[in-house]
Amino acid sequence: MRHQKSEGVIVMIEVVPDAKQRLSLRSAAPRSSRLQWHPVTTDRFEITLRGATVGFIEIIGPVYVSLAGSRPDRAVEVAQSLVWTDALLALDPERTRGTR
Repeated sequence: MRHQKSEGVIVMIEVVPDAKQRLSLRSAAPRSSRLQWHPVTTDRFEITLRGATVGFIEIIGPVYVSLAGSRPDRAVEVAQSLVWTDALLALDPERTRGTR
């Protein structure tokens, strides 16, 4: 994440990793995060909560696609984002309760 200052306003920019760096997202997981992610392929991550699969994030170009469900073949798209953390939070059942 980079900070840029423009005309007195601080703008935070999250840099989307290229394909070779994507697997390093796993190591960026906050230790206190309830959600954990594990690479399945170079462009798909399994998202778990307390050991149970809650969804997947697929990387399509610069877009993170959030898919809710315990199986990739039956998961349903719930969000798209250019920001990893937004895609991850879209799969958090505590945050999305009542919005569906």
